[in-house]
Amino acid sequence: AGAGGLDNIGRCRSIVESDSGLDQTVAPGVTITKVPPSATGFPAWKRQDSHVESDADRDRGHADWVVPEGADNDTPRILYCHGGGYEYYSPQDVYRPATSRLAGASGMP
Repeated sequence: AGAGGLDNIGRCRSIVESDSGLDQTVAPGVTITKVPPSATGFPAWKRQDSHVESDADRDRGHADWVVPEGADNDTPRILYCHGGGYEYYSPQDVYRPATSRLAGASGMP
């Protein structure tokens, strides 16, 4: 057991479940556009009621198009796929900051 009597898994879980360790800042110079399921081809679905934090948090199946300043049609792309089930979080609440930093640092959408 480590700090506060928690093992590493318990410590990580307490941070994730409390949102206290999550940086919600989107990288500067990056534009994020929400793309609906009708444009992505992903199936639309709804989050389980027990995991919904707001009405905006209910719908699933959309994607984010994350584009840094200076990117154009000839700029290579990164396809970032999360393999969880987004049981607790969604691409829009936890992963936007990470994907925006990836796009900003690489210069690739």
